[in-house]
Amino acid sequence: MTRRSAAPLVALLLVGLVGCSDSESASGTDCPAGLVDCDGECVDTGSDAENCDDCGIVCPAGSVCSLGQCGATCAVNETLCGTSCVDLIE
Repeated sequence: MTRRSAAPLVALLLVGLVGCSDSESASGTDCPAGLVDCDGECVDTGSDAENCDDCGIVCPAGSVCSLGQCGATCAVNETLCGTSCVDLIE
């Protein structure tokens, strides 16, 4: 019976526990505060209809992403910009 080193397994577990910093994702993309790396693209998951609330969550046709939720209209104080709802004051 051969003995295997546990080092690769320990390293893998540590990577999983430590994770990424707030500004750097697993793909290495640095995103500004408030944006999330979705497949190498920095997006606002609070307003992006292709990544609404999380990467890859697509709002149904005819709906918008507002405050991280798909819906028929934008929230109060937000303006429709394509399929995204944005706060023009921020």
